[in-house]
Amino acid sequence: MIDFLTLIIALISLIISIVTYALEKKGFTEEYQARVVAFFEIRDNKIYLIIKNVGKSIASNINIEFYPKLSTILHPDFKRILPLISDYTDYTLAPNQELAEAYDITKSKDRIFTVTISFKSNINKQLSYKYTLNTYYFDNIIDINNV
Repeated sequence: MIDFLTLIIALISLIISIVTYALEKKGFTEEYQARVVAFFEIRDNKIYLIIKNVGKSIASNINIEFYPKLSTILHPDFKRILPLISDYTDYTLAPNQELAEAYDITKSKDRIFTVTISFKSNINKQLSYKYTLNTYYFDNIIDINNV
């Protein structure tokens, strides 16, 4: 009878160990995966579109879609040399690396955007996030006529 009890306790301990290992592995993977976000931010009295990897590993094959499509994005103080960062495809960002581009909010007829960001994380897992960016928020922070 004691051997049977010992066997049951050993099996329960084994099951608890396996479950704990699986949960820790999942938590570790989620904690250290890439996380790419897009947001608007004020820098030097200009509104910038920022694409940033705020995660803890490299994000690759990044694709970002804006609806409606971003237009008139460049602030008049800047000259257009490269494509809009919102039009880049299949690029890579290291942790805390970002792309930034000045946005002329006064010229845009669209002020609310749906953003879809898809990318590959460190475990070759394809991730996708969809959310809304609202630039009306900046009307209360800065005088958009003097941006």
